[in-house]
Amino acid sequence: MRKIVVLALVLIGCSLMAHAQYSVLYSFKGGSDGLDPWGTLTVDQAGNLYGTTQYGGFPGPCYSGCGTIFEISPGGQKTILHSFTGGRDGYDPFIGLTQTAPGNFYGATASGGLPPAGMGFGVIFGLSNGIERVIYMFKGKDGWAPDAVQPQPDGSLIGTAANGGMLTGVCAVYGCGTVFRIDATGNETTLYKFRGGADGGVPTGGVFQDSEGNLYGTAAEGGSDLSGCGGFGCGVFYRLDPLGNQTVLFNFGGNPVGPLVSDGQGNLYGTELNGNGDVFKIDLQGQYSTLYAFQGHADGAAPGRGGLIMDAAGNLYGVTSFGGTNGNGTIFKVTPSGQETVLYRFEGGADGSQPVGGLVASGGYLYGTTSFGGILSAECFGGLGCGVVFKFKIPD
Repeated sequence: MRKIVVLALVLIGCSLMAHAQYSVLYSFKGGSDGLDPWGTLTVDQAGNLYGTTQYGGFPGPCYSGCGTIFEISPGGQKTILHSFTGGRDGYDPFIGLTQTAPGNFYGATASGGLPPAGMGFGVIFGLSNGIERVIYMFKGKDGWAPDAVQPQPDGSLIGTAANGGMLTGVCAVYGCGTVFRIDATGNETTLYKFRGGADGGVPTGGVFQDSEGNLYGTAAEGGSDLSGCGGFGCGVFYRLDPLGNQTVLFNFGGNPVGPLVSDGQGNLYGTELNGNGDVFKIDLQGQYSTLYAFQGHADGAAPGRGGLIMDAAGNLYGVTSFGGTNGNGTIFKVTPSGQETVLYRFEGGADGSQPVGGLVASGGYLYGTTSFGGILSAECFGGLGCGVVFKFKIPD
């Protein structure tokens, strides 16, 4: 009995410690305020956070609003920098922002831009000093639903579009995705169109570029065995050389999601939805290993599509969208040796629920968003909440 009591006190103490390290900076209210912040945040040197909400803002032709770009001060004061109209400026900005200089950001919307039927294939946009400008509007054959945009030193942008491209065969309806480059003047070059077979389909999370100009990335579907993962294939890890020739280096057993992070030594790290999900390591030759496989209970399940971040010691941090407490998701840490620690379990109320985007670190804290939770009003997904922006003190 004494051992049980002591163990219970230890668990309670750990829970209280985690709550002391966690705080909500802002709870979205829906409507013009925005709701459902899906993307990964970015932070400037002053500690201001920038991000996007999928919905809310300007109503336009969009369900529950066309989305917003927001800024949150270190004290939790929120400012809307842009409300998407659902027209040429796009709608559904679900991937967050990338910062290149103070006040200068790039991002993408999954829809809007050029028609058809008022929907559009998505846009790449820039934001400078609070003013949004459209850089490129996709046409379908060059891509649809861009889900990553990565600024390059020469002023160009490289990214991936989850759909569009090859509109034939298994890709006839939505397309199987593309890798693209947009130069500094806004001209687009499609570097590769996926075919949805052995070469993969639905690229997610952008690409990693080596010193020779080769691009590496993952596609969530396709591969050598199309019978797996619901009959669409479980995805691939690929290399794209400077001439546009693609080589598949590894076939996954579960759909990879989100961007890859590099340790600077030729190894990349990411997450995949294999069972309850896992964290993996892969090198540029395609040598793969699983660092940690989620069990789907207290340790979390379904790692978020925002990928991982790495500290100087090689520890990886991320979120799971489910598992934890009553399936509301977790914040986790995985060491280089594969040991997982749950840093926080979301309760699904005012603290938020179901984080999807990745984390960003600054000043000893992790910052992120949840899709639900926060203010549990009827306006927010029937009472599930409109989502929150949170901070978590990284344990020493």
